Amino acid sequence: MKRKAWHLLKLIAAFGIIAFYSCSGEKKEVIPDYVLPKDTMVMIVADYHLIEAELTHTRGRGRDVNKLRDHYYAALFDRYNIDQKTLEQNFDYYKDRLEELQGIYQDVVTRLSYMESEEKEQQKKE
Repeated sequence: MKRKAWHLLKLIAAFGIIAFYSCSGEKKEVIPDYVLPKDTMVMIVADYHLIEAELTHTRGRGRDVNKLRDHYYAALFDRYNIDQKTLEQNFDYYKDRLEELQGIYQDVVTRLSYMESEEKEQQKKE
């Protein structure tokens, strides 16, 4: 009888240790297949904002932008080999991870600032 009790006690202790370590470790989040890498998202978001800026500028001159919007977004989707659903899924994914989204937008600002400085340098040369 003592042997069975000792064996049962060891078994319970083993399960307790396993349960403790499985609960105490950091759990890795499973990233869905549709999630684009952050560097790709930076490029897409930068292009997205450039498109929106151009559409706002064009609309401000009194022109209809509906066909132009369709054209620009089709080009964006082709360039990155995505569709509207994938883009929306990625925005939804990253909006629930604010630190990652902040990092993406910091890189977008850096990218757009770099593009602006390159444009100004090009204009000086002309």
